[in-house]
Amino acid sequence: MRDIVLRNKIITKYRCYPNLQNLGINHYKVIFRTKNFNKKSEKRFRDYVFNHKNATQFLKLIGSWDLEVEFETETDDEIYSILTEIRKKFSEIIRDFDLIRITQTYKYNYFPF
Repeated sequence: MRDIVLRNKIITKYRCYPNLQNLGINHYKVIFRTKNFNKKSEKRFRDYVFNHKNATQFLKLIGSWDLEVEFETETDDEIYSILTEIRKKFSEIIRDFDLIRITQTYKYNYFPF
C-alpha cells in the first residue's frame, strides 16, 4: 500500500507499507498503563524508545491506556526480551501492559493528508 500526495503535479509525500510478514518480520503494539508518571519519567521512557533499534512508533494516549509503542522483530523471543528489559528499567512507572501482535493491516488512512 502506498500514499502519494500530489500538489501541482509534484509528489510532495510518499509512504510505502511493505508486507512485514513476507519479510519475516513480526509487528507488535505494546500498550502501557503507567504509575508515578511525570515529565521526567516520560522523557526517559521516550528517549529509550526513540533510541531502540526495534521501535517504530511512540504514542501518548488518552483513555484507559497511557502509552503505545510499536516494535518490529524477527523472532518472538526478541519482543519478550524487549519487554523484560522495559519492565526492569521502568518498573517504577509501568503499572501493566498488553502485547498485541499485528498480523495484517487492512487500511492506512491519514486523513486529511
